[in-house]
Amino acid sequence: MIGCRIIVLAGMLAMLTFFGRGAEPLKIGMVAALTGPLAESGLYRIQGAKLAVEEINKAGGLLGRQIELVIEDDQTTNPGSVLAFSKLAGDKDIPGFIGPTRADR
Repeated sequence: MIGCRIIVLAGMLAMLTFFGRGAEPLKIGMVAALTGPLAESGLYRIQGAKLAVEEINKAGGLLGRQIELVIEDDQTTNPGSVLAFSKLAGDKDIPGFIGPTRADR
């Protein structure tokens, strides 16, 4: 499931990277639970995303650019999710994000 999301995200970012900055890595932000009661679930999401990024990078990346995953901990809380996303969104070098998938937060 995570791999499919990465592929979809990669397709959506294709236009952005077409006008990108040469060979610099394409950073994709990810919000996941690294701490708190859902940390184990967050670990699985991160592992899935890393596997997808590894496959994409082995295949030459996205339009010749390697993908770099930037992960922020949401601490398994709503305020933590907002803080983590805000931190990623504040980085002008991150054009796309993978957010939390749980609706109970």
